Amino acid sequence: MKKIMLFAAVAASMLFTACGGGNKTAKLETQEDSLTYLVGAYNMYQQMGGPENLNTVLLQMGSDSAFVKDFLSGVQDGFNSAENKKDIAYYMGASYGAQMRMSNAQQLNYILFGNDSTQTADMTNVLLGFLNAANGTLALKGDSSAVMNLQVIQAMLNKTAMSVNDKRIKKQYAPQIEKETKYFEELKKQEGVKNLENGVYYKELAAGDGKSLAGKNVKVEYEGRLLDGTVFDKGEMPAVPVGRGAVIPGFDIALAAMSVGAEWEISIPAKLAYGEQSMDKIPAMSALVFKVKVVGIAEQPKTPAQPQMIPVQ
Repeated sequence: MKKIMLFAAVAASMLFTACGGGNKTAKLETQEDSLTYLVGAYNMYQQMGGPENLNTVLLQMGSDSAFVKDFLSGVQDGFNSAENKKDIAYYMGASYGAQMRMSNAQQLNYILFGNDSTQTADMTNVLLGFLNAANGTLALKGDSSAVMNLQVIQAMLNKTAMSVNDKRIKKQYAPQIEKETKYFEELKKQEGVKNLENGVYYKELAAGDGKSLAGKNVKVEYEGRLLDGTVFDKGEMPAVPVGRGAVIPGFDIALAAMSVGAEWEISIPAKLAYGEQSMDKIPAMSALVFKVKVVGIAEQPKTPAQPQMIPVQ
């Protein structure tokens, strides 16, 4: 219901965006005439940013700057039909359909093809899924005892998206995954290497004072390497909030288990590092090895820390 109301509002704003053709002369004989005219002008500037911005708006919405006249024609048709309930329903549907396609295409493309921009998802089933759901004729069913509702559909969607994404990653990054798997298999056999959680491993090089760092900000010295030994970054972070997502997940997990004075060598799987995102000297799907020392407790910042990644030079 919330989404329907949102798209209804979008449709309504489109219907009210402007009136009249660009070349027609408005009748401005009274102040009342000027009022209604200015409402249309205000909507144009408020919604679109002015005539000079129309080309940009169309490009941002997935159209093309060559179709400004078609856009204005659509505004006129929508505006003139605003008192016809059947037409209102149609234009609400048209607006909803366009928004549904544009808002889902990018995410679907990423799940299916990752960073390969040469391929795009077939959106046919998105429309069919919507129409079948609206007509109560869904081809997919949940558990035999489950009543099809938002929660059931969302659970099915999340599970399927994760499965498809994992399958695509395993295929697309097979060499990197094989290299990481072999590395961690050998690492686990080494003396003194311990497992934290989710596949993060560490070896203690120097013990700390044993006091928890939970809720504190700490000064950290670090050196980051790829599995082949290439150093991609080194330096210090003066005030890292521990356990609050200020650094990559694997680094955060290890830091939360350390104490002041501790020095560890930490091995982080790609999924808890930068994943598919390449970062300067770090290729996509790279497992990382950090040598980390907690130097001391830092002062609490006056403003909440913003999430950040390990700085990469």
